[in-house]
Amino acid sequence: IVRENKHNSVEAIRVNILLKTIKAVYAEKFTGETAGVITPWRMQISKIKSRIEDGKLIEKVTIDTVERFQGSERDIIIMSLAVYNRAQLENLQSLNFDKTVHRKLNVALSRAKEQIIILGCEEVLSSSPHYSAIIDIIKDKNGYVSNVDIFNK
Repeated sequence: IVRENKHNSVEAIRVNILLKTIKAVYAEKFTGETAGVITPWRMQISKIKSRIEDGKLIEKVTIDTVERFQGSERDIIIMSLAVYNRAQLENLQSLNFDKTVHRKLNVALSRAKEQIIILGCEEVLSSSPHYSAIIDIIKDKNGYVSNVDIFNK
């Protein structure tokens, strides 16, 4: 995995693949309300946008930070975390005073009406009790894909 600071080219490519797949599945039902992308880093927003060749796709998909996505919902949300070390994870987390609630994560997860897809480094994310709990839930529901074999087909 290519480890970059506050952006990840591989995740940006994978977001593009996911968006093209979602658009193909939804076909004529694909609208501006179908899919959105949330990432904590503005640099990752630029990386993702630079990987999308389809002008109509980029017009219909909101790609933004958690803060700027607040108040919006989409059927499917893709979270591109681009976090590959604990220091980045600590900068990303927005915990309340007693560290029991991760506000940004809560907002990001609540933007999806039907499905959320999370891209990130399990090893680092698992060091956070909040992300670890989400990973466990996803695994329990058989929604976890490791090493993203689906992108290599």
